Amino acid sequence: YYTLCIIYGMLAISNWLAPSIIVLLGSRLTMIISAALYTLYIASLIYPNVWTILVASVFIGFGAGTLWTAQGAYLVDNSNESTSGRNSGIFWALLQASLFIGNIFVYIYLSASSDGGEGLKLTRTQSMIIFSVLTCFCAVGTLSVLALRKPDTSKDYVIVENKFGRDSVQEHTYNQPIKARTVAFKMGLAFVRALKLLVTKEILALSLLFVYTGLELNFFSGVYGTCMGNVKLDSFGVRSVGLNGVFIGIGEVAGGLAFMTVGHYFKGKARVFIVMFGFVLHMITFYTIFLNLPNRSPSTDVTIPHAELRSGALGFESIIYVALLDSFLLGLGDSCFNTQIYAFITSVYIGERGAPAVAIYKFFQSIAAMIAFFYNP
Repeated sequence: YYTLCIIYGMLAISNWLAPSIIVLLGSRLTMIISAALYTLYIASLIYPNVWTILVASVFIGFGAGTLWTAQGAYLVDNSNESTSGRNSGIFWALLQASLFIGNIFVYIYLSASSDGGEGLKLTRTQSMIIFSVLTCFCAVGTLSVLALRKPDTSKDYVIVENKFGRDSVQEHTYNQPIKARTVAFKMGLAFVRALKLLVTKEILALSLLFVYTGLELNFFSGVYGTCMGNVKLDSFGVRSVGLNGVFIGIGEVAGGLAFMTVGHYFKGKARVFIVMFGFVLHMITFYTIFLNLPNRSPSTDVTIPHAELRSGALGFESIIYVALLDSFLLGLGDSCFNTQIYAFITSVYIGERGAPAVAIYKFFQSIAAMIAFFYNP
C-alpha cells in the first residue's frame, strides 16, 4: 500500500510537468521513455529489496504521469469530434487487454506449481519467475510503441468562443511549421495552459468525477485483489488474485468494445447516462462485496485461522463466483467513467490543449488514489 502511495504521489507531481515534456520530446518518444521506467519498476521486484523498490516506485510514479498524459495527447492528436468516442473505446479496450496476459499467466503458472497455487503466499522462486516474465512482457510492450505513427505536426490551433467558452479550439493547417515559438516558450506555455484550464468551469465540474476514478482505482487495483488473496476461496488461494485481474480485464474490455461500437450515439450530454450507469453499477457492486467478503480481509495476516477470514457481513462463507462477478462489474463500471472522460477530452480539448487537460484529469485521480492507499493499511 505504501509503495502505491509513493507511486501515485509522484504521478500527481509529474502530471504538471508532463505537458512541457511532451512539447520537448513529442508524445511518442515520451511514451517510450515512460514505459521503460515501468519495466525498471517490475524488474526491481525480481529480487525485492525495500530501498530498491522505494526508489523504483519514485521512478515509475514519474513515468506514469508522463505516460498517461502522452497517451492522452497522442489520442487527442489522432481524434476529432466524430471519432472521439470510437477511438476512446479502442484505446481503453487495448489498454485493459493487458490485464489478460499477466493475470492469465499468473493463474496458469501457479496452477501448475507444486502446491497448485493453493497457498496464501508466493514462494521466493514463484515470485522471481513471475516478475521475470512480466518484465519481459513490459519490455516487448515498450518496444511496440515504436510502431506507432508520428502525429501530424503540420497543424496548429486557435481558441474560439462557443458553448464551452474559451476551452474549444479550431484546427488550422499550415504548409510550413510555425517557427515563431521556441521550444522553451512552448514548454512554458504548456504549463501555463494547464494552470488556466484548472480553474475553468468544465474542469471544476469534472473534478469530482476525476477524484472518484482515483478512489475506485485504488479499490479495484490494490485493495480488492488483496482481499481475495487473504481469503482462502474454495481452495483457490493466491490464484484468486490472478483470476480477479482477468475478470476485471474482461469487464474493462467489454466496456471499451461496447462504447467503441455505439460511441457515436453518445455525444455531449448523452455521455452523462453512461457515467451514471457506471456509478449505479459500482454502488451495487460495492454493496455485494461488503456482504461477500469479511471486513478484515484487506489487511488481516494470513496466519490467523482461515475460518475467521471466510465469512462476509451476513455471516455466510465468501463465495468465489460472487467475488469474480464483482471483479467483472468493477471493470465494467470503471470503463464507463474512463472512456467517457477521454471521449470528452478528445472532442473538446483538441490540439495543444489536449495534453494539459489529460494531465489535470490524472492529477486529480492520482491525488485521490494516493490518499486512499495511504489510509488503507
